[in-house]
Amino acid sequence: MGDWKAPAESGLRRCSCGSLFLLKDLTYTDRWVGRSNTTVPHAAPVRGAVALAAVQEAQASTAPNAADIELAARLKYWWHLNSPYRAVFALWRDAENKAVREQWEKDNPEIMAEWERSNWEEMPIDYEPPTYVRPADAPFTWPLWVASAPLIDNLKAMLALHDSGRVALPDLLHAEIHRELGDLDRADAILASAQGGHLQLRNLMRELIRLRISGPWRFYLGFQNDMPRFVPH
Repeated sequence: MGDWKAPAESGLRRCSCGSLFLLKDLTYTDRWVGRSNTTVPHAAPVRGAVALAAVQEAQASTAPNAADIELAARLKYWWHLNSPYRAVFALWRDAENKAVREQWEKDNPEIMAEWERSNWEEMPIDYEPPTYVRPADAPFTWPLWVASAPLIDNLKAMLALHDSGRVALPDLLHAEIHRELGDLDRADAILASAQGGHLQLRNLMRELIRLRISGPWRFYLGFQNDMPRFVPH
């Protein structure tokens, strides 16, 4: 599965012929074969609830890469199962951030007045307008997270694939599965000895573990002292 960085793409595709394959297993060719395009794998990503059907197909398959396909399908199914919570999380955080911003504007009328009267075209080129900074003491809360039974079963199945030796989970993915199962100490131990992976993402995961947070989390890639960092928001 390569060096896992963040939930984005498992590489699983379904060919128009019905077969499942992984992008990493494709062989590149720089020319068409004859006039036909039948050798080009016309395919679509496997998304949402249909990933469960792909899991079942991979389990019944005797292909050499069946375990890799099953893992890729289970990754897609995992993200699908987390989608409802991610949506609730986003609404919750956006509402709280909006309330904090509105309160800040009420508490800083002089800044709001400057924004309203400023004629930006007449300002010196080095003029730095006042900016909003989220107060350090503002509340930062999130909705309750409870892992569902299908999610727990799916995560444990991925660990079973790894423990059987049929697939090798990258360290960050291995740790993230344990974190979301609530086995935070095991996740932390894996991260402590992790090889490779995105350093800032690893640090974010360790911070979530320190805070005893096991659920999905929203963040954006920001910068501080010209260094990238993952910022919860």
